[in-house]
Amino acid sequence: MEPTTEATAPTKRKRREFHTFRNEVSGRGWSLLADAVSYIEMGRYGNPLLLLSAVGPGTSIKAIAATLHGNEQISFRCDHLGGYNVIGRSDHGYSILKHAVGYGQYHMLARANDSRLMLTVSTESLWHRLRSADFTTPILKAWMPWLLVQLRKNDLLFEPRQFGCRCGILNLNDKSLDTLVSDGLKSGEIKVE
Repeated sequence: MEPTTEATAPTKRKRREFHTFRNEVSGRGWSLLADAVSYIEMGRYGNPLLLLSAVGPGTSIKAIAATLHGNEQISFRCDHLGGYNVIGRSDHGYSILKHAVGYGQYHMLARANDSRLMLTVSTESLWHRLRSADFTTPILKAWMPWLLVQLRKNDLLFEPRQFGCRCGILNLNDKSLDTLVSDGLKSGEIKVE
């Protein structure tokens, strides 16, 4: 078998979009380039930040991390979708990871400590979430596509305003899950096989 001499076209990589994420406190400001931001849209200053993935100078990363852990009233601005969106701090606090990427630049991943937050919404992530200690309803993996549709339809799972990620907020308890599964079994939409 002879090797082929045909050149294959290189696969095009999708370019990541970056948006400016800015914080101002007492007239001082820090900016980062964010490739993923997620927040709940609740009103002018009540939009809590759920997820931030950004890169910038070490001083800006430290300042924004300190602001996220602080107690004072704050707001962030993100130039997402052509206009500035004002984003506030989550009441649940944050887990923050920082990593040096070179030349004085750092990458930061800040995640709200909200138990309802799913970092990705898929049938696989839903399966893992519903198998956690928070839920006791018996479920089968084959039901996940149906459950995902039902959760969205019943406003028990919604995707917040975001770019660069696919987060979700799961407002579900055992009783709601029991009802959904019970209704699905009674209607024949899901089966025990």
